Amino acid sequence: SNIYLIGCKKTREAALIDFGGYGAATIDKYLNSNGLKLKALLLTHGHNDHIWGASLIENIYKVPVYINQSDRNWFDSMTGIYKRAGLTHNAIPLNFVFVNDKDKINIGNIAIEVIHTPGHSKGSVCYYIPFERSLFTGDTLFKNAVGNINFAGGSRKELKDSVLRLLTLPEYTNIYAGHLDQTTIKQEKVNNMVYSF
Repeated sequence: SNIYLIGCKKTREAALIDFGGYGAATIDKYLNSNGLKLKALLLTHGHNDHIWGASLIENIYKVPVYINQSDRNWFDSMTGIYKRAGLTHNAIPLNFVFVNDKDKINIGNIAIEVIHTPGHSKGSVCYYIPFERSLFTGDTLFKNAVGNINFAGGSRKELKDSVLRLLTLPEYTNIYAGHLDQTTIKQEKVNNMVYSF
């Protein structure tokens, strides 16, 4: 899955968006070389490829983990997986912040809006930064595609409604998805499969 790091140039505060467990050393090197202080881990949903390293990030940087409460239960199976993998740190983060639709999160001077987008999972959310023309969609919306509905809590109707809601955002908005390449709202209004979904 794709991992994103956003940072405020003025305050040097930063947030990580999703962390599947790979690339921790690269993230740490980037933070240190750019004088950034990690303040939060924002999770778009609770599937393993997006949360596997969440407790590691919490332990290293002492930051809260933001997630919609409907996807909190995805962490419950992680303890057994961690034990079998020989990992010793907590599988489940201790400091959750539960986010809901229209919540606001500030990372330095970066104002982030939460958009609840159920369908891929009950608790899927997107993180929207209007000033930066940026939308982090997790597995709700991809380039020319939409998320899988075959997981527990998946819903075709909810996903379609969520994606169509996202497509009402300004056309110049850049989309940074959980997988695949970058795209824009304008491109997806023309090319996305949701219209035949």
